Amino acid sequence: MSDSAAQEFSERDECSGGYQSTPLMKAARSGHVELVAIALECTATNMDAVGADGRTALITAAAHGHLAVVTALMNAGCDLDVEDCSGQTAVQVAEVAGNKDIAIAIQKGLAQRAAVWSAIKGESSKIPFSIPSEFLSSSGGKECPF
Repeated sequence: MSDSAAQEFSERDECSGGYQSTPLMKAARSGHVELVAIALECTATNMDAVGADGRTALITAAAHGHLAVVTALMNAGCDLDVEDCSGQTAVQVAEVAGNKDIAIAIQKGLAQRAAVWSAIKGESSKIPFSIPSEFLSSSGGKECPF
């Protein structure tokens, strides 16, 4: 991230008052996907922490229409089912805010996670993603890549 973007972020989202929130929450609120990525990769932050407003970074990003931030948080494994202090999930908050693309993305993430858990538990043989051919043995069996 450029120095000017960091300067703009720090001036607009200063930490002296208002919400009691983590840097991840502040970056999510402002739509700074680069800062979200750094917070997720380089810190021991709780991505599902709840701020003084009762919202997680995911719910905040969904409310403010930041699809790239929502995607980064989902890819990092944040809780998609958590509710804010009003009892609304990120999907519901996105829908109320008119961010249909975000609501759909989160719903797809929920469906994919449910399918993975079903496959892990042996309830389904379908996994909602493909396994690269280099992880398949010559006999066609699946091998662990690590």
